[in-house]
Parts: sequence; C-alpha cells; structure tokens
Amino acid sequence: MLTKEAFNALLKTLEEPPSHVIFILATTEIDKIPDTVISRCQRYDFLPIDKEDIKKLLKNVAEKENIKIDDASLDLIYRKSEGSARDSFSIFEQVVSNFNNEEIDITKTQNALGVVPDVILEEFLNLVKEGDKEKLVDFIDKIWEDGLIIETFLKDFSYYLKEQFRKKTDLSVNFLLDTISAIFFTLNEFKYEEDKRLLGYVLIHELYKKKKKNSQSANSSESMPAFNKNDMKDMSNSIYEKVLSQVMKNANIVNQKAGSVEISGPVNIEKTEKIVKDYDISIFTENWKKVLAGIKKVSVMLGALAIESRPDRVENGVLYIKFPKNQKFHSEQVLLPEKKPKIEKVINQICNSDIMIQTFLESEDSQNEEDKFLQNAVKFFDGEILEKNNVKILNKKFEQRKE
Repeated sequence: MLTKEAFNALLKTLEEPPSHVIFILATTEIDKIPDTVISRCQRYDFLPIDKEDIKKLLKNVAEKENIKIDDASLDLIYRKSEGSARDSFSIFEQVVSNFNNEEIDITKTQNALGVVPDVILEEFLNLVKEGDKEKLVDFIDKIWEDGLIIETFLKDFSYYLKEQFRKKTDLSVNFLLDTISAIFFTLNEFKYEEDKRLLGYVLIHELYKKKKKNSQSANSSESMPAFNKNDMKDMSNSIYEKVLSQVMKNANIVNQKAGSVEISGPVNIEKTEKIVKDYDISIFTENWKKVLAGIKKVSVMLGALAIESRPDRVENGVLYIKFPKNQKFHSEQVLLPEKKPKIEKVINQICNSDIMIQTFLESEDSQNEEDKFLQNAVKFFDGEILEKNNVKILNKKFEQRKE
C-alpha cells in the first residue's frame, strides 16, 4: 500500500496519463485508497468465488497429486480463504505439507491451521450461557496457558455461534448479535494490547453488562404503570399551566446594567442576527503562505488540493478563494463538508478572523485582462516579451542617439 505522499504524487499522472499507458490498480483494502484516487479511476468490484467452485478446484489438485482429504477440511480451507482462490491454494498447500502421504481429516486440518476445536468452543458457549464470570476468567487463563491465540479463538467462536444458531433453536437472535458485536468491538478497541488475555476479560465484562441491561429493561417494562388517555391529558394540562406561569413571571422583569426596568405585558423576542464583519483582503493575502502551511499540517491531502489557490476578495463575511481554471476538482473537494471546516479553522486562527470560505475558478477574462495589460506595457516602453523558463520578462529597447 502506498503512503499518502506517494498517492499525492500519483494524482497528477492519473489526471493526465500518457496516451500509450493504462494503469490497472488492484487492492483488497479499498478503504485505504484516498477518494481523490478512486474518483479518477473506473472501479470494478470482484465478488468472492463460490464455495463449490473453489472446492472443485482443490479436489482436482488433490486427485492429480494423490492427496486424500475430506470435505470438512475443504470447507474449513474455504472459510479461511474468505473466497479467494489464491489464498485457498496457499492454505491447502500449508495443510498438505504437514501430513505427507497421510489421509487428512478435519482434526488434522484444524491442528495445521491453528483452528480451535469445537469441543473447546462448546464449553465456552455453555459458560457464557451460565453467566459465571469467575469460571469464564479461569477458562480464558486456561486456553492462554495451552497456547491458543485469543484473537483466533474469539473469531472462531463467532463463526461457531453462527453455525450453532442455524442448527439449534435455543440460541436467540439477540444473544447471537449481542455476543458477536461484543467480540468484534473488543477486538477492534484493544487490537494493540500486548497481553491478549485482557481481550477475553473485556469481552466477559461486555457480555455481562449487556445481559444486566437487558434484564433491567425487562423488569422496568413489567413494572411500568399503565396510564389511560384521560390521566395523560390531565397531567399534560397541569404541566403546561405551570410552565406558562413560570415563563410569564420571568418575562415581566428584565435586569439591565443601568438598572432594573419593569415591563408589563408579553415580551416580543426578536431573532438576533449575527454581525458580519468585512475584513480587508490584505490580511489574507499577506498570511496566505502561512495558511497553506497550516492546512498542510492538518492534512497533506488538503495541502495538495489548496497549493495553487489564492484569496481574491471578502464579501459579507465570506472569503472567496480563486483556483486555476483547470482545477475544478480541487475547488469542489475543498468545499466538502468534512474538509471545509478544517480549512476555515486554520484561516481564522492564523488571520485572527471569523469568516467562511467559498471557491471559484479563474475565468479566461481575467487572463485576457492580464495579457492586455502586458501588451499596453510593451507599447508604452517600446519593448518586447521574452519567454524564458516560463517567466515573462519585459525587455526595454534602448536606442543609441548619434551625436
């Protein structure tokens, strides 16, 4: 996976690729690809390969290599590969290399892949149903001492729960979803914890906490008294009268700094509009380099998008930022809801202001006006424009007078 800086360097090439080049980018982690790269590509999502198709491929290889392996082992290999043909063959080779010239069953496959046996998973499920926290903690310590990887155990237990839910009717849907969500919450929240036993302890706490909440909600719903419509109507009327009387008391007296003024009757409260202050554009133009540097510190991606922008004017508390006419994408990206507040915060901190931003593209008219100005300058100085290193230089011709 490329770094953010590498992706930013790739953007320009993706925008204007050579005519003889086609980029084909492949990844299994699309969430790590920046949106700016995805928007410049045509995306094709490949679905996982069907279970029966992968098993057919593995059986074909097993027959040619004289390998005897049962269907349960092939099912486990498919589950571990997550529908990838490449990973399926890699896992298949890993299993076969551990048992040369032997008939391979599900037990051997589980040992080769480090999969937790169903007996241990069933024991853990029974302890979870009982809700005995002390036994659960002892169980986590035991499997840790036996060399089982806690993360692998919890993931296998989630899959085991799903399979048991299909087979048995005593597992409720709420129990299934609560347990699996608690497992993956724990795995994600404490993935950098060194002592993995703590993951098991946290999971026990989460399961017990949810069980306690469910029991409390059930008790509260049973003990809740029933109100008829007339009781609710009388109660709402009395509350309304109390609130109204309190509001009228507070509205009759208004305290001011100069003294207290008594106001009788209802008070009309008008909406106060925000005072908009127009800032001088020089505040932003002089500090724009600092602003770009500040944006880059917040996000390298935002810094790359705004690198060629410049402030143009301030109107009604809005700073209008100009982008080159070929950077429509940059201009639109800056105004996205998740990016715009970050840029406004940097600008207001550096320029000591309180403004919002809006973007627009540099029009061709402004470029024509600049060209007219240069032409008039050439005529006035009787010179010419030299193109050198993409910089325009006005060269004045001096005529030598003959004495």
